[in-house]
Amino acid sequence: MPSASSGVRLKSSYRNNDTPLRILFCGSDEFSITSLEAVHSSAKSPDSNIASIDVATKIDKRTGRGLKIIKPPPIKPAAEKLGLPVHQFDTFRGWDLPVLSSSGESYINMIIAVSFGLLVPPRILRACQFGGLNVHPSMLPDLKGSSPIEHAIINDYRTTGVTVQTLHPSKFDEGNIVLQTPSPGLPIPEPDTITSPELQNFLAPIGAELLVRSLRERLYLNPQAPSPTTGTFELNRAPKLSPEARHVNFQTMTSTHILRLNRALGRLWVRPSSIEASQDDTRLIWGSDMRLADEDDLRCVSEVTLDKAEIGLPFTVTNLRSSMVDSASSLLVKCADAKFLCIPTVRISGLRSGNSAVMAAKANLLGTAESISGNLEIRKFHHLPG
Repeated sequence: MPSASSGVRLKSSYRNNDTPLRILFCGSDEFSITSLEAVHSSAKSPDSNIASIDVATKIDKRTGRGLKIIKPPPIKPAAEKLGLPVHQFDTFRGWDLPVLSSSGESYINMIIAVSFGLLVPPRILRACQFGGLNVHPSMLPDLKGSSPIEHAIINDYRTTGVTVQTLHPSKFDEGNIVLQTPSPGLPIPEPDTITSPELQNFLAPIGAELLVRSLRERLYLNPQAPSPTTGTFELNRAPKLSPEARHVNFQTMTSTHILRLNRALGRLWVRPSSIEASQDDTRLIWGSDMRLADEDDLRCVSEVTLDKAEIGLPFTVTNLRSSMVDSASSLLVKCADAKFLCIPTVRISGLRSGNSAVMAAKANLLGTAESISGNLEIRKFHHLPG
């Protein structure tokens, strides 16, 4: 694992300051938990400048069928395990910093926000002597936004890094850079196969170490804005990805792009038919085991059949007159770049996940079998997926 201790600070200097930090750590997910645990561990060292840590996160949500299960944000049980006070809210409106019972004054003097999802308002930042810090998993100013890890995969990044920045009072990812992975970033491990959770796990400890160093060395006292970006490097944005981002179109998308979406987002989906008149809201949710079809997947199909395959129309090849009930065949689909994807599993709305060809047959999506050789037949979807 590359060490974040080699991170560079951009044109910053700091002075000695012995005021102990009383931190409100705002987070939600596993990425933020890694930073919280690192800060908590650092606070226990004899020379630490951290006096206390409170944790803020969003309120517990109801989930599951009938909304019967109450699920807390992952950071809540992690904070409770560390014995830290937890404050929960979904908006800063009407919420104030925790106060000392003896004086009624807030004891918090720094905000740290990591994967929190809420903009910390000016009144909260102004109330904190040292303002706020944020850990962002990208090489800012590149990939500003809430989904930098997913966009790094979708855009086929080969390197990336982590930035510790100050919290801007009115905009996300517009603060001054305190500490950052050295340019051009760290090589992404296995960049052609890595998934979002794997990239997050790679970057989380790096970001945590940069954050701890920023606190330990008091780099937050005088952060400087980075020099303007020069050269031909094109900056990308990383906005939040809506559920529609998982909606794929085999007719217009290349196999490469679809596989990147699969690694970045998972649970890609299509509607069974592209016919506009259809009011059916059924979805086919492709399994994450989707992959580029190899020779073994295609060797039983003649080149003529493959050449004639309609772009975007899924099909399956089985033995002649075989039952689809227990078929081991997978769905194949030709993409916009004329390459084939193999989709072993699929889940159809209202049904469990299963073999893709079997599930398609159960949902009556496959047409009549057509013989393509002495002992093989092909079954195609009735309609192009939408």
